Amino acid sequence: MSAHAPSTVLTDVLDEQKVYFELIPHHRTQSAAAEAEATGVDPGHVAKTIILLTEAGFVRAVLSASKRIDLRKVKAALGSGEVHLSGAHGRASAPRRVGGA
Repeated sequence: MSAHAPSTVLTDVLDEQKVYFELIPHHRTQSAAAEAEATGVDPGHVAKTIILLTEAGFVRAVLSASKRIDLRKVKAALGSGEVHLSGAHGRASAPRRVGGA
């Protein structure tokens, strides 16, 4: 199996915040739901990464694969006037390497 390596930026942040996580090798997938299926893990226990464009620049949101992002809550949490999905579903493109984590 040719597994892809996760972004060390994300795993470093999780380590710093003392968030428990487990890396499970798997073939590359196109969605967090597909990643959950490939690893045999419940989607509620798989994280997905979404890149957002804010007034301050790009922001990475990490949430459960079984959840949908609420941009109003993100706006409130960041105190940002504008928050948009980035990339294929949004207005601007961010560096790729996004997916389940």
